Amino acid sequence: MCSVGCIHEGKHYKVGDQWPGYDTIFLSPGRYTIWNLPQLQKKSVGLACRETSDGATLDVFDISQLNEHTQGLTYDQPRGK
Repeated sequence: MCSVGCIHEGKHYKVGDQWPGYDTIFLSPGRYTIWNLPQLQKKSVGLACRETSDGATLDVFDISQLNEHTQGLTYDQPRGK
């Protein structure tokens, strides 16, 4: 099976919620984005989708490491549901 992109699903809780919500982000290979986590966490993470020999792999990293994880990648606007 060959992946055509990367999907990140992040679980979060909203204040007063009993069940978690989810953020789902799709990235094409060769792209990266910065994703703002829900307000409760007050931080952002970097997401990078890299092409591999059998599809794609997703890296999730702290934005302080942006230069290390995004060499050769193109920035993409975050798209999620």
